[in-house]
Amino acid sequence: MLYLFVALTNIVAVNLYLAIYKKLLRAAGVFLATVTIPVSFVSFLSVSNYVNGLPVSLPPLPIVPVESLYIVLVFCALILGLSAVPSLKPQMLRKMFATHQKRQLATTLPHSAADPKDDSETKKEKGKGGENGNGL
Repeated sequence: MLYLFVALTNIVAVNLYLAIYKKLLRAAGVFLATVTIPVSFVSFLSVSNYVNGLPVSLPPLPIVPVESLYIVLVFCALILGLSAVPSLKPQMLRKMFATHQKRQLATTLPHSAADPKDDSETKKEKGKGGENGNGL
């Protein structure tokens, strides 16, 4: 019971931290709706069942062979690793997103609009009067 109380206190503390100290009211609201309230309801339901002597029913889980457990664990570790990289290095993610946007912009715009340096060189050539500079 003490562990459950500490866990619920930590969840509420994270919610208050987001709302008060970080001033992220939308994030705190999302966290409240997706984490705090469901965890609180499940906890109170479990405690009331325990106090009243009712068995806590668990959903039936599929039987997983032990041999496939390694594959599942490796797959979970791979997903965890791939999701941790952007959170540990957000500037890398921003850089990749910026280069992707530049590439996408370059393919959708005409050549002169995509590269301003090329546009200025084209204007210089027009001012000379042609390719060889004699106006022909």
